[in-house]
Amino acid sequence: MKNRLAVFVAVVAESVAILSANAQTTYYIAGDFNSWSATGNVMTQITAGVWQAALTNVSAGQHKFKITDGNWSDPAYPTNASGYNAWLFPDSNGNVTVTFNANTVADGWYGKADRIGVNDDPATWIAVGNWQGWNATNPATAMTAIGGGIYEFSTNLPPGAYQYQAVLNGASIGTNDWWAIGVDYRSDGASSLLFTNASAGLVQYNLYVNPSVGIITVSNPPPACTYALGPVSVMSPPAGGTGSITLTAGSACPWAATSNVPWITITSATSGSGSSTINYSVGANTSASGRTGTVTIAYQTFTVNQYCQPLGGAVLDGTVDTNVYGCVPLSVQAIGSSAGQNSDGQIDVANGSALDAGYGRIENGILYLVLAGNLASDYSKLEIFFDTGAPGQNTLTNIYPNVDSYYGSSALEIMGPGGPGGTNGTPGLTFDTNFVASYWMDASCGGSPFTLYANYAQLYPGGAGTNGYNLGQTVGPATNSTLFAGTNPYGIQVAINNINTAGVDASPCYEENGQGSIMTGVELGIPLAALGSPTGAVKVCAFISDSSHNNVSDQVLGPLWDGTGFFCTNTLGMASSVNFANEPGTHYFVVGPSMRVTGITRSGSNINVTWLTGTNSSLVYQLQRTSTLIPASWSNVGSPTNSTGGALTQTDTSATTNSTMFYRVSESIGACP
Repeated sequence: MKNRLAVFVAVVAESVAILSANAQTTYYIAGDFNSWSATGNVMTQITAGVWQAALTNVSAGQHKFKITDGNWSDPAYPTNASGYNAWLFPDSNGNVTVTFNANTVADGWYGKADRIGVNDDPATWIAVGNWQGWNATNPATAMTAIGGGIYEFSTNLPPGAYQYQAVLNGASIGTNDWWAIGVDYRSDGASSLLFTNASAGLVQYNLYVNPSVGIITVSNPPPACTYALGPVSVMSPPAGGTGSITLTAGSACPWAATSNVPWITITSATSGSGSSTINYSVGANTSASGRTGTVTIAYQTFTVNQYCQPLGGAVLDGTVDTNVYGCVPLSVQAIGSSAGQNSDGQIDVANGSALDAGYGRIENGILYLVLAGNLASDYSKLEIFFDTGAPGQNTLTNIYPNVDSYYGSSALEIMGPGGPGGTNGTPGLTFDTNFVASYWMDASCGGSPFTLYANYAQLYPGGAGTNGYNLGQTVGPATNSTLFAGTNPYGIQVAINNINTAGVDASPCYEENGQGSIMTGVELGIPLAALGSPTGAVKVCAFISDSSHNNVSDQVLGPLWDGTGFFCTNTLGMASSVNFANEPGTHYFVVGPSMRVTGITRSGSNINVTWLTGTNSSLVYQLQRTSTLIPASWSNVGSPTNSTGGALTQTDTSATTNSTMFYRVSESIGACP
């Protein structure tokens, strides 16, 4: 049983061979971006002898740096007599990751020790040397990415002695802007790799560079490499966790792994050769929105989709949780579905649409709704309008945020005056006389893999305003309410369970087929902030339309029925010509308001406490009191009281004239039959 309390006071958180650069416990990055502080940016050891640091907010352009042990009196890397520095360029957001491998590595690449790699470089790599005039802008010797972070250039050279370095396009030889990788380091004074053609004729040489590791080699290239990841994507729970990725590659095929978001951390080696297992961890997602991050391994992408936290602690899965909603619906369908009865019996796909019943409750600042029945997986629309008491529209106008467009017109323009394109002369969708729509949402589903989509907009008087969003879409099971890849500033959640095959059938007439007992369908959790933070009840008008928003079915809640007996109807037709005020029945139901104490008065020893109750008849309230808060000893005042949908007042006749008393009201769900 879920309880909610309102208190009212009354007075009354590479393959590794031999360790080289000391058995140092900590390394740092010192550069022109941190005033060359020997302890400027601390590095983290990610595997034995391999250190890494992610730099942020680095200004644009080339920067110089060295790797230190925190003391300038000790060797710093790159080590050389001329004092050359390593170099880097940040990305467009000022981010760059530096890796330092303090091991000696025998894998056919140079340098063999103290490698300095950078995850991103901004221009084309050029193979340069005495064989091409040291021309760092020559497109004829531009290198080509071949996968695994490696670039290649092939050339035929006559007999002779040669030198090779890899540089970024535009580097200026002999200056401090020599952006090179040589046999020793990524350095502005890198040393060349020397090789000799001792034959009597031309020989093809393949020149290679791997900038993310900071290494080059000539000839004896790795074989043609292919890479495969398994799996290529995962779903992560809100709490995060750990996992592993299996990389399949040839034994001599190098690779590097990089996380592209801060909440995914690679916990094993970030580079190496051949097949491997890459371990990672995912941080907790404390928000009410889903998030997606990627890891790049040898130019292959691994995707993590992480679910969000449940809204208010309630799990939204498309099923009525009787601890949240109780057992009694707020609205029950009375008319068979012109949109067809579902017969698939699957959680996701459905071949018919129906609105059998509506359940709702406002609790902890969240409007919870279940629109029980089915939503066909052909992108039919579930349209939901909310009257929160704020200014809005009784008849839709045609100036709206451009959300959920269909052939050039937004969803709400299609339902507004003139219909699609605004040219057919219809007045626009009109609600019951006492219903003023101030917000709108829709949901639709379909595709392979099955996906649920949702949209949202605020309806300003006269049609002005731009507050509308594509909220996103589900990823993974249909019963998970997290939305991804949209704009969802309020953290709205939507889930669906299409398993129902009962309820109303396809007959367009009045019927009683147990539709009030259907407890699966589309479930929504909407923070009240998304609805303007109303303090009173919320009216909900929901109906099924086709995929274009242009044709309204007979599935409306409240139903198209005046409650007097047998009645038949059919689709209501073009949305922009529908006037619910001319149809039998009341075409909305009421949820809430949220329980809150609204007043307290005293007359002698009698204390009157008044609070709001919701329209949900399953709600039960109990007034309680205590004479002290620390410690508090709450006792019941009178008997539990059922919800009336209005204000309740209860009198405590036991208080003494001069006592100070504290009161609270608990709200709970009564027992289901």
